[in-house]
Amino acid sequence: MSGNTGIELIWILCMEEREDKGRNTKIETKAFITWLEDDVVHTKAKPGKHISLEEARANTDAVNTFYLGEKLALLVDLTELHSIDKAARDHFSMRGRKTNVGILAILTKTEINRFVGNFYILFSRPVVPTKLFTDEASAIEWLKATGAGPL
Repeated sequence: MSGNTGIELIWILCMEEREDKGRNTKIETKAFITWLEDDVVHTKAKPGKHISLEEARANTDAVNTFYLGEKLALLVDLTELHSIDKAARDHFSMRGRKTNVGILAILTKTEINRFVGNFYILFSRPVVPTKLFTDEASAIEWLKATGAGPL
């Protein structure tokens, strides 16, 4: 394992735990914390972070560690996000790249975050069903009713 990068090592450890049904694994990157709970992958932006393409790609790698052959339901919590650049928004739209996500709920709370979320949905046009929420329970209910894991 000495030649592995940090995210590869996290992925290997996560997959070893997943094989043992250790579904409580949390993966932390510079900008996000990601975990699987009740067949929904949760990813939460850390307080005050600016999300660049680098952080977006690291988060995608973290989310993909929970992929076991079936599309994922993903809840993205942006309630404490500071900002996100266009390259990161484009990456998160999943256009032009393979994705393991089948449905996406975005959780926001401030007017600025709602604006960013609506802007993202309207202009980035994610390739999977996507909806904006201000309440986590409603977001999870929608994900599960619409086809949360396995999809």
